[in-house]
Amino acid sequence: MHKPKQIHIRPMSRKWGSCSTAGRVTLDTGLLTQPADFRKQVIVHELLHLRVPNSWEAIQGAAEGVLRPLIGSERRNSMSRYVKPYISFGRDPTYTCPHCGVLSLHTKAVEHVFPRVEKLSDWETSQNGLYLFICVGCGEQTVFFKQQVVYPGNPLGPAPIDGMPEEIRTDYEEARSIAETSPRAAAALLRLAVQKLCKVLGEKGEKINQDIANLVKKGLNVEIQQALDIVRVIGNNAVHPGQIDLNDSPGVCGSLFALVNMIVDRMIIQPKKLEELYSSLPESSLQAIQKRDDNP
Repeated sequence: MHKPKQIHIRPMSRKWGSCSTAGRVTLDTGLLTQPADFRKQVIVHELLHLRVPNSWEAIQGAAEGVLRPLIGSERRNSMSRYVKPYISFGRDPTYTCPHCGVLSLHTKAVEHVFPRVEKLSDWETSQNGLYLFICVGCGEQTVFFKQQVVYPGNPLGPAPIDGMPEEIRTDYEEARSIAETSPRAAAALLRLAVQKLCKVLGEKGEKINQDIANLVKKGLNVEIQQALDIVRVIGNNAVHPGQIDLNDSPGVCGSLFALVNMIVDRMIIQPKKLEELYSSLPESSLQAIQKRDDNP
């Protein structure tokens, strides 16, 4: 059986979706309010129950192959959203995976918890236990002890995007390593990373406010300008007395990491990919394009 016999959409209290042995797929109405990439993860996972043996390893392996191109097309959109890893004692939680950096559904591995959890009431009364959650997107594990992440490490914010310049990545990773205990210091480091990023983009890298102004004059996209200024202003407030207290709003610091990733992706990685694709065109086509543009 590869196609569902029935598809139902209704409120569900503990799951985002389910698939019965009779081929009936049920989806929670709450999915309508979730990001598109997350909806894809849930739907693909449930549909694979129809064609893959009913084991986590088999379903996860198949899901990863199906989801990779789907999630990849929307990864950039999810970078601006960061949700700190957390334990849910009811519905499986959705948070930014500390491994792949995608806002993703995480399922409880009930066989790998202590004390043993058999029903929801046990989850509610065993909050100080050891629990393992698995990312539906990449299959990697997050381990919690006493509701705190103990693996992988305890960084705040998504991992640096592939292709981030090394001088920026160094500050980014250092900021992640201390963000949980010192969000102010992390914000200051991210401001420094953005200052270095401005230099990579062709500015002097000395006065970040002036660098951003120069980029705006060159036609900088307004979304990137706003992202740069958010990191700049919050980073300034972290060092000098201001109106933003990061100790009272740790989630703000987590969002800064997502913004830096978005800036790097839009300003460095995507243009580089576009240039590589353009350069791969046949030489005759490139010459024809050049001739067209030289003679409007």
